[in-house]
Amino acid sequence: MVLLYGEQSNVVTQYLLQQAEEQRESVDKLEDEIAHITDELSKGFATHEGPFVKELDSTLQMLGVTRQQYFGGVFVGNHVHKSLQISSIEALCGAMVATALREIPSILSDVMVTATTFRSILAQFGRCHELYDGNYINEYNASQLAAAIPSFMESFRRAFPKATTPIKMHLLEDHALQWANRMHVGFGLFGEQGAESIHAKFNTLLSQYNTMHEQHNARQSEKTTVHS
Repeated sequence: MVLLYGEQSNVVTQYLLQQAEEQRESVDKLEDEIAHITDELSKGFATHEGPFVKELDSTLQMLGVTRQQYFGGVFVGNHVHKSLQISSIEALCGAMVATALREIPSILSDVMVTATTFRSILAQFGRCHELYDGNYINEYNASQLAAAIPSFMESFRRAFPKATTPIKMHLLEDHALQWANRMHVGFGLFGEQGAESIHAKFNTLLSQYNTMHEQHNARQSEKTTVHS
């Protein structure tokens, strides 16, 4: 009996020692990770050199989107359109999660929450952009826009309660729908890029129908020849 209890006690002791060793290894791993992060932070880095910024820039480049060198790296209209496609939003948010998993696993859960937030907000803004981006806005589209704008603004303020409202977001919230109901087109048509797009359409029409004038002149010449 004594031997039996002695063997059981030895098994329990070995099990506890094994658990303690595993916990110690886990603690050591976390301490190494904390030391690595602390060391990286102590070095400091420019905002464009961080792992998340690099990964997002790489993903944007893969999507064919380039931030402009002027005006703080903003996007041009066509690149905004590309960035707000659902597939692009998924790629950008997925890049954030993948970077956290690879570089700093300890913040993965926070990054996943952030990615979910941006996935929702960007999709809602993308819907607004789709409705008012230079296309003809009929009564149905106006009603869709009337619902989409408040939904986006509510989500934005809930996610960033301390953020100020940029001027363009103010235009979207307080003036876009009024403009759409009055002009039946979005803001995009009246900007520089909208004018350029109209110019491009005129050039396309010119290339398609420029021979009509020549054909008309040729017919007139034939009639004159016959009558003479």
